[in-house]
Amino acid sequence: MDVSKTPRQANQQLRRARDHLSQDQLADLANREIERATGRPGTLTAKSISDWECGWYTWPAKPTRDALCVALGVDDPAALGFHQRRSQPDAVTGATPQAVILGCHEQDHPDSMKRRTFLLDGVATLSSSATAAPSTAQAVAVAIGSDDHLGFASAVAEQWPATTLRRPIPDLGTDWQLSLPAGRSLDGAEVAIQVHADYNTADNLATIQTEPRRLEQLTRPRHRALLVAADDRADADAYYAIDARAAVSQAESRSQRQAVAIPRAYLLDDLTYGALWAVASLDDAMLSDDGLLDRHRRDLTHYEGLTGSAVGREEAPDLAAASQLWLGSEFCARHVLRNLDRLDTPPLFWTREQRGEEASTWLLWRHKVTYLQRTSRLGTGITRGFCVPEHLIDTSPRHERVLLLLTAALMEAFGIRICVTPEPGYGDVEGFVLGGRAIVANWVRTPGLWHVDTTAARNQLAQFYETAGEVRAHSIVDGPTPARRLVALAAYLRIPWPWFRSRCSELGARGFDELTPARSRLLTVDGLNLATRYAGHLTNA
Repeated sequence: MDVSKTPRQANQQLRRARDHLSQDQLADLANREIERATGRPGTLTAKSISDWECGWYTWPAKPTRDALCVALGVDDPAALGFHQRRSQPDAVTGATPQAVILGCHEQDHPDSMKRRTFLLDGVATLSSSATAAPSTAQAVAVAIGSDDHLGFASAVAEQWPATTLRRPIPDLGTDWQLSLPAGRSLDGAEVAIQVHADYNTADNLATIQTEPRRLEQLTRPRHRALLVAADDRADADAYYAIDARAAVSQAESRSQRQAVAIPRAYLLDDLTYGALWAVASLDDAMLSDDGLLDRHRRDLTHYEGLTGSAVGREEAPDLAAASQLWLGSEFCARHVLRNLDRLDTPPLFWTREQRGEEASTWLLWRHKVTYLQRTSRLGTGITRGFCVPEHLIDTSPRHERVLLLLTAALMEAFGIRICVTPEPGYGDVEGFVLGGRAIVANWVRTPGLWHVDTTAARNQLAQFYETAGEVRAHSIVDGPTPARRLVALAAYLRIPWPWFRSRCSELGARGFDELTPARSRLLTVDGLNLATRYAGHLTNA
């Protein structure tokens, strides 16, 4: 069946409702309503409005639907031509001549809803009429328009546009293959997804029914996979996820293999997506390089006998970028711990992490959590300073900013006071520990694996004192309590504190072990668990 023969339905109702407004003007109005309602800036563009009017998408997320209704003065999204395709399982819309449905068949599991198998890549080799490969936006539109009756793919595409989804052929128990995007050092990761309708009305659990054979197909490969429950109520637009292996263990322990209960704390949002992105990306790198990492770590131990060293990446050229970072971080942590007794006063630790990608290592690398435990024993008065320029906030997606806020919460949980300067000029200062004397330990954004030292030149020491004085005296998150400091940081990172604290409370009670379990021996979710528990119990005082 060639989907090019099935015309998509243009949304004339939305076009008429827009009337004299341009697509840009409508997007601006809706963005203001989204920010007013959610505390989060809207991201709609003229292209978003155009896609809905052309019929590429028919059911925006609830905050977007509500904002468009307010902007255009209507009470019901249906008045704007919006509808859920999930109520029309036979409709195949939003396709272009560049996409081909390879296999239309009904699956034999309870919520099949006539799932179809698609080819989204390599279309040019199959369709001689295609003169150019489809863009990413077109490919996502094809997938969503063709078979997304539970709305999962459209929700992911709208919330996290850098994430891509595709239909595997054959599906082998996988409804969607989700590709998490690469970062500056992370290579991204693949996650197999199986989506089911939520049959439970309880407040704390979503319940799905999965056919045993398909669950076995999903979990038999040694890859990361999630079971997703779609809350199909008209006003919900919510998706809850659980690690597929955790789901198997749960089903077996209940002797009801088909029934899986998913905590509603595992709602997919910027917090849980950020955790999934970081855990899966770091996990894949650590697992793929496990043997090499162990060998390189042992080969480089002779540097521990030196008071200072600067080691280039050519010492471990066969490692992924994330694995090289781990090697540098782990060496720097041991260097600092070996030399803490050189300090005379409660220290300030200066760290170079500026984005959630870099900061997530504190939450997930096992040696980093141990390092925080060890350094927190130095007593009161310990400070950790960050440089986070405002322009980096503007260019960081919200899930990365959430990871940065969680990292600050983890440090406060250990009794380490956070300070932040927005001055970009301090971003290039090397990592150091200053307590009367200085310890240099730098592995973030360096040309090599690390640079460490136990002494500093006079001009470098002066720079350290200037940096420490600046961040202590003019911290933009200064406050008498951890709660005040974290609330201030949340405001600076443009993260609504009530939402963040509420989600931390929910996730802290459950833990991340069944949502984003670490598979590598070098990773742990203990930092995530501690950070969310701590932030979730804070008051605003």
